[in-house]
Amino acid sequence: MHDLDEDRQPCKLYIDASEEKRNLLRDELYKFSRNPLTYELAELVPADDMRELAEKAKMIADELAPLS
Repeated sequence: MHDLDEDRQPCKLYIDASEEKRNLLRDELYKFSRNPLTYELAELVPADDMRELAEKAKMIADELAPLS
């Protein structure tokens, strides 16, 4: 959140969800990270910002990946 709004105090975000829901969220974040400019949000946000947001989405998705 701090990366999106520098006036916010840094904080941790915890997701308490079933494995199925975590997998769904991870998959959607990966989809967004691969092709962020296809989302309607891209009409309102500069392309460079969308790509940066996509990189952050991928980082979050990587953290949600199951441990092997």
